[in-house]
Amino acid sequence: MPNLARGMELTGINQLWVADITYLHLAEQFAYLAVALDALSRKVIGWTLELRRASLAVDALKMAISARDPVPGSLIHHSDRGAQYACASYSDILHGHGIHPSLSHVGNPYDNARAESFMKTLKQEEVAGVAIAMHQMRGDVSRASLKMSTIGNGCIQHSTISPLKNKKRPYTIGKCRI
Repeated sequence: MPNLARGMELTGINQLWVADITYLHLAEQFAYLAVALDALSRKVIGWTLELRRASLAVDALKMAISARDPVPGSLIHHSDRGAQYACASYSDILHGHGIHPSLSHVGNPYDNARAESFMKTLKQEEVAGVAIAMHQMRGDVSRASLKMSTIGNGCIQHSTISPLKNKKRPYTIGKCRI
């Protein structure tokens, strides 16, 4: 798959989504977090937290599609070249909703810098040193959902330069915005 995100000039939401997966060291164990972010608004539009990585990326993508209902043919979904993003089940969902897949170039983490930056901020500013236990998350342990109020004040406080007006814009989760 080509990299369709490189050099894009964003003019509105739902033109480019970026996705990534990371692990979080919780009080009792490790868990995996997958997020989908709108590249312009910096809003987390889909996320999943699980103990295993099996359907993690697919679940976050489904949440994002449900939250935004993108117009077919208008959206590029960009991620790194992880197997979870290149697999048939993920590609089938993208194509089924008219979303154009885009993958980073081999060995170039800068192509997915928006998602990587969000994950770094989440780990450093919100999760580092906080003993969050799986029982503090809602849902059952095998398919836990991240309870955002458990992490800090419920928002990821990270600003970045807006690609439109060179103004600082915050990352947001759900309706929470700083």
